[in-house]
Amino acid sequence: MNDPFGDTRLSHSGDGPGQIRLWPVATIVVAIFLLFVVRLFQLQILEGEALASRSQANYVRTVRLEAQRGTIVDREGRTIAASRLAYGVDLIPNEIRNPWRTYSVLGTILRQDPSEISKRVGQPRGRRRFQAVNLSKDLSIEAQAQVAAHRYAMPGVELYRKPLRDYVYGPLAAQLLGTIGEVDAEELGEDAYKDYRPGETIGKTGIEAANEGHLRGRTGGVNLVVDVAGREIEEIETGDRITGTLERDGPDVFHSRLSVSPGGRWLMSAGWVWHPVDVVYVYDLAEAIREPATLDKEGLSPPGAWEMSSASFSGPDAVVIGTSDEFYGDEDDSDDLRPGKNVIGMWEIGAASYSAAVSLEHPPGAIMALDDRFAICFFGHPRLIDFDQARTVHEWHEIDSGEQARSITWGKESPRIALDPQNARFAVADDECVRIVEIDLNALRS
Repeated sequence: MNDPFGDTRLSHSGDGPGQIRLWPVATIVVAIFLLFVVRLFQLQILEGEALASRSQANYVRTVRLEAQRGTIVDREGRTIAASRLAYGVDLIPNEIRNPWRTYSVLGTILRQDPSEISKRVGQPRGRRRFQAVNLSKDLSIEAQAQVAAHRYAMPGVELYRKPLRDYVYGPLAAQLLGTIGEVDAEELGEDAYKDYRPGETIGKTGIEAANEGHLRGRTGGVNLVVDVAGREIEEIETGDRITGTLERDGPDVFHSRLSVSPGGRWLMSAGWVWHPVDVVYVYDLAEAIREPATLDKEGLSPPGAWEMSSASFSGPDAVVIGTSDEFYGDEDDSDDLRPGKNVIGMWEIGAASYSAAVSLEHPPGAIMALDDRFAICFFGHPRLIDFDQARTVHEWHEIDSGEQARSITWGKESPRIALDPQNARFAVADDECVRIVEIDLNALRS
């Protein structure tokens, strides 16, 4: 009778194919495992760094962050020029996803017309799609906070920070301090600016330019994760502080009415020394910036024993000097009596005498030199001096310019005077009006 469950038989090692069927499977498994190991080695070891860089590039944008310029202070340590951090807003056209929502929100925050923002952005193509369009360079604290709160809902909006220059005393000593601006293409070709990049700020004139190497900071950067937040990758090193007071114990020299010669070689101070006596000192500007203690000493000074109450550059190496009626020298020294009291004279820097001089009945007061022949003095009322004729050739009796004769003023406040020697004009303001006078030098010379 047949067993409904079939025959039962035992298999021995020598009478079946079981062993023969297992080893090909094992070989395939091992081969696949080795393939994974080799690929892992390639990805992690051989190509790991390159792949990591490519991965980072997909979501990280490095933004250049300009360092703050160094601080300029006076000999007492008071700040004259400093930098402050300002926030601005840029739009990246290629990243804008909802243009009108973005323009409307930014228009409300910045108080700008959304249609005007749209025109500024336009429809750029090619490389211009990735170039930032600036909407504001100096946001208020409120606007900055509002942009920061909404910018993650507005792709393409970039909130950046950049240092701006602040001059504590406004236009005072502007010619001495100088100006700053973005480095241009011509300057980028010069050796002095070989490590600069387009858009960086440099000193253009005055102290800002002469001491660019000290005032410039070291630029760093910020990694901005496009869809999340920013993360700084480098500390920003600010520029050096200028004219510090460490280890300085100068004499009683009080600088006032500072000015820089045309061409920027000389720095002139029409100030005073104690007790007090008005003096005019001229310094090499580059040396004074390199070694501020130079300003603690006497500079080049015109000859004479009469108090020098005012001065004005008439050229790159020439100064018009005004003396008062105060004598502080030795009366036995006749050479020092020249040019005498109440004189306006022309002095070549470093010379032992004046090249021209005109005697007045009063102190010259403030002086504005027009060129190597004409100058205006302002004591009482403006007077035009001609050195070739050695006399006063015109007076503006109707203009009260005050009676300030020296660097130190006492009593009555003088009218405010604005001088523009490059354009041969001046203005005098009183309580009622401002009077502006323009002089035709060509007509005077003819």
